[in-house]
Amino acid sequence: MDKQLEKWLYYLKLEGIEKEDTLMEILIKEDDTFKRAHEKYVAFTRDDEMVEAYESHMKWVRDYNTKMYLAREEGLKLGLEKGKQEGRKEGEFIGRIQILQQILKKPVSYEDDLLKQNINELELLLQKLQKELNI
Repeated sequence: MDKQLEKWLYYLKLEGIEKEDTLMEILIKEDDTFKRAHEKYVAFTRDDEMVEAYESHMKWVRDYNTKMYLAREEGLKLGLEKGKQEGRKEGEFIGRIQILQQILKKPVSYEDDLLKQNINELELLLQKLQKELNI
């Protein structure tokens, strides 16, 4: 790994941590880039308006993430309920189709084959069979 990248990762991991770290002190003393970054960090943390703006933004991010999570959960719940309703409707159509095929003395479709069709195709097949039976 690149030494400069390792230094940045070390700096970002430990900046703002209260414990004394001689390696961090050396890094800040010997490299002007890290010295400037440290000075910016210190200035930022001493600026009450900036800290308040940051905290406000982070609160907004947490609230937004919570709303998105709850919306996703609600969407999944509604989707499952709709799927259950459609499944019941599908099952009802399949049962009727198979009964009508028996009554009309036609080959009875396998349930697996009927499940491959969407709800609209099942409904059309059911209507066709009902017409044949004059229902």
